[in-house]
Amino acid sequence: MIISKNTKIFLILFSIILVVLTVGAIVYTNKHKGVDESQVIIEDAMQMNISSLDSTATMEDTIKGLSLEDVYYVNGLTYTYKSSEKNGVSMTYPVIDGLNNGDVQRNINEQIVQKINKVLDSNNFKNNSDNSAYAAASVVGNFSDVLSVKVYVKFNENFGKYYGVNFRLDNGERIKTSDLFTYNAPKRNILTVNAYKSFALGYYTAEGLSNEFYTNIDSDILNFLLDYNNGKVAEFSFTPMYIELYREGKTVKIEMKDYAEYIAIYNRFKSSSNLYSDTDKIVKGVPVFAKRQTSVLFDLYEKVNDSCILDIYILKSGNERENFSQREMDVINNFKHDFIAKMKDIKKEKGIYYSNYVNVSRGRQDGEDVLIFTENEAFLKTLEKDFQQYYNKILEAERDILNEDYTGSRIDILDEDDLSKGVFETKYSMETGREYVNEPEDDEPEPSDELDESRQTSSPRPTDEPISSPTDLGNNSPEPSEMPEPTQSPTPTGNITTQVYF
Repeated sequence: MIISKNTKIFLILFSIILVVLTVGAIVYTNKHKGVDESQVIIEDAMQMNISSLDSTATMEDTIKGLSLEDVYYVNGLTYTYKSSEKNGVSMTYPVIDGLNNGDVQRNINEQIVQKINKVLDSNNFKNNSDNSAYAAASVVGNFSDVLSVKVYVKFNENFGKYYGVNFRLDNGERIKTSDLFTYNAPKRNILTVNAYKSFALGYYTAEGLSNEFYTNIDSDILNFLLDYNNGKVAEFSFTPMYIELYREGKTVKIEMKDYAEYIAIYNRFKSSSNLYSDTDKIVKGVPVFAKRQTSVLFDLYEKVNDSCILDIYILKSGNERENFSQREMDVINNFKHDFIAKMKDIKKEKGIYYSNYVNVSRGRQDGEDVLIFTENEAFLKTLEKDFQQYYNKILEAERDILNEDYTGSRIDILDEDDLSKGVFETKYSMETGREYVNEPEDDEPEPSDELDESRQTSSPRPTDEPISSPTDLGNNSPEPSEMPEPTQSPTPTGNITTQVYF
């Protein structure tokens, strides 16, 4: 690839300024240990004289930041999406469920709708919108005991704006930007560096760096910081991976893992699992700054020990447009319990990362209604002493926001020679609720209690393309992935002492 002269200039300037900002932040931080670092002014780096950032925290705030080794939990909330209209403008928004406190739950749901209505009722929207206008809100952060909803309102063909509405789940109160960080976080430095990164990309074109960059970038950053300081950048949302601040169509994105020791939102609002009506939906032990997939029937991420990890989803097949009935959910739960029981052998292993994406679809077998469970299994088996280096690669991919929309297992970033994969299909009878078993013919031998030999010894050979899990559709139903035809499996690294196929 040929890099243009403008591109080279951009990369050099971009790197130099980021280094200056970072060094300036570090020097200031080290010189002012023990003071309120939210007051930091980057005069040396950018010559910006701005007063203190907003902060509701006090010096008695003892909430700690994070390390990359910390874990979190996905809370017990569930949600569906509802569509309606207001003054001819279509609206889509989440309706949350799963809180024990009905009053708090109703209050949060009402505030989400009120947020959209407030924008659509504003003179700004009425004066600048056209027939292409719509509003769409989605859950982007749903962990610890917090909820973040991102709202996009399209005004017209050429303009749209993002908004955010964020809640603590114990009492339904709104979360402020200062709640995201520890008391001593150098917020101004964090905001300035990331404003530069975010805005600079807007000046980059296919031909290289726009000439407007040189005259406008400092002004853009200064205006954003002034607006933030004056309380005009009140709109934000957050995921387990990053924070986004919104102002007049501009967005500043802050990757949390880059500032782990100053991130407090994971720890600030943690009460107990008693907040939720179904504690089975809580997923514990997830690495911080990694996001779990949403709209799933079952989610299990379990770090059994330092060298054994399970990464499992059960999802509705994208072919299924209708929600499962209560009877079908009972059958799915039967499969889930059977599946978990089969995991006991894998949990005895060392040096194994096990991934399985199970797609559920409806079907017929011998004139009987059945549910079909298609397992997309992949696992790494290595020596215990080598496990961490493989796991670090997987975790790095989990935390990469550029791969945020990829819904497959990050195990696929490993070399194919290190993995074994398989696709298996199991059917459960809707009549009995249990696994469907074909009746043997009279002249055929009775089935053995031994495991199916073919399933023990063979699985699909990995292809050049990773096996990806379903992607979410607009109706929250994942799209099924195309899987390769079964062939002989490669031999995984290390020796498997316990059979992992079942």
